Amino acid sequence: MGAGWFWDAGNAIGFAAFAGLLYLTITSGRRLDVRKHQVLGYGVLMVAAAHVFWFLLGDAAVVEFLKVGAPDYMWHGVVAFLLLGVLIIVALVPDRFRIYRDYPAFKYWHSVLAITTIGTATYHVVVSNFYLGTWYQALLFVLLEIGAAF
Repeated sequence: MGAGWFWDAGNAIGFAAFAGLLYLTITSGRRLDVRKHQVLGYGVLMVAAAHVFWFLLGDAAVVEFLKVGAPDYMWHGVVAFLLLGVLIIVALVPDRFRIYRDYPAFKYWHSVLAITTIGTATYHVVVSNFYLGTWYQALLFVLLEIGAAF
């Protein structure tokens, strides 16, 4: 649903952040280049921050979506953004050694947190009904997310 160039641009930034999340998941196989994965993770966080602050700084009405009683899909967007930040912080090597006892434990919990982040972002996109106009677009979007996550 179009709401002018400002909202369309902000939503495009959000979709770019979501695409980055999926790309990070898809490319994190056995032959993972950790440095590239880390840099891309920072990039996705920056694009997600651009999506958040684009709306906060450019449209005063958006603050209504952050108040108590705001729609749950908006809170899922906030949670997804915060989870992405946590996901990156706890993956940094000095912190990772303090939190996880070994690499397999880190890898497991990093995957769980990544899938949770993508799931909350998916809920934000699909349930808001701002971005996908029909039920089959929403279904395809969810299937895309599930395919990337697993």
